[in-house]
Amino acid sequence: MGQGRARHQQGQGEQAREFFEKSLGIAQRLAQAEPGRADYQRDLSVSYNKMGDLYSALGQGELAREAFQKALAIRERLAEAEPDRADYQRDLSVSFIKMGDLYRALGDGAAARDAFLKSLEIRKRLADAEPDRADYQRDLSVSFNKMGDLYTALGDGAAARD
Repeated sequence: MGQGRARHQQGQGEQAREFFEKSLGIAQRLAQAEPGRADYQRDLSVSYNKMGDLYSALGQGELAREAFQKALAIRERLAEAEPDRADYQRDLSVSFIKMGDLYRALGDGAAARDAFLKSLEIRKRLADAEPDRADYQRDLSVSFNKMGDLYTALGDGAAARD
């Protein structure tokens, strides 16, 4: 994924796509060959998110949505299969943030709110369970900011303050 990320950051979207697609192809083959390997499934979700990020940056909203939804579906399965795995729960919260950001960019405030709220719920649980984890507190702060920004954009200042 390193080459794809570097190319994307340098504004070389098509070259980035080539590298991300190669990575995605490998991740798909591994995940299909051993569907019981959670690490391969997680890697596949990361590849889908990378593709979604790229499509989003290139203004290809529908392709971004498809990629993010595939990542989300994998992460929901992993989190459901092992609900005590905080890393899977955090991954799921990240997928909801990505979906919320995309929905907001596409002008679907209600869907963005629903996705951000799902992420916020997970992040509250993680932060409450381990209040000394700075990364969980930061994630929670990001979710509160996402909600505040969304409500402000939707013209709901009272909700943004809450």
